[in-house]
Amino acid sequence: MEKILVVEDDQFLCDLYKSELEKLGYEVVQAYDGLEALSKISSENPDLMILDLVIPEYSGIEVLKQLKIKGGKFKNPIVVLSNMRDEKIIEEATSLGAVGYVIKSRVTPETIGDEVKKYLPKQK
Repeated sequence: MEKILVVEDDQFLCDLYKSELEKLGYEVVQAYDGLEALSKISSENPDLMILDLVIPEYSGIEVLKQLKIKGGKFKNPIVVLSNMRDEKIIEEATSLGAVGYVIKSRVTPETIGDEVKKYLPKQK
């Protein structure tokens, strides 16, 4: 079973994503800020991370920078899920290792699984 780390400071939204992803058979770990995200990456070793950019402690961009500084220790896909549409931010996120950038307002909790499947095909 693939493990997904959802990093989202809106607990209600994070719980909705978790519920929908669990229905699809994924194990879901949650983090509500950047420091917690970095800790969970180390302790949980998720197969994919869904990362909001506007989160407390370390922003999503800071999380990506920290992972890059650590020599790319986290080799699994990182998908940014944010409402920030600025091209410079999108370019920065992808240059720091994000494999996907999804505009949050275009995704519902029910369709988050479709986004995950694009970057993490089931290995069954």
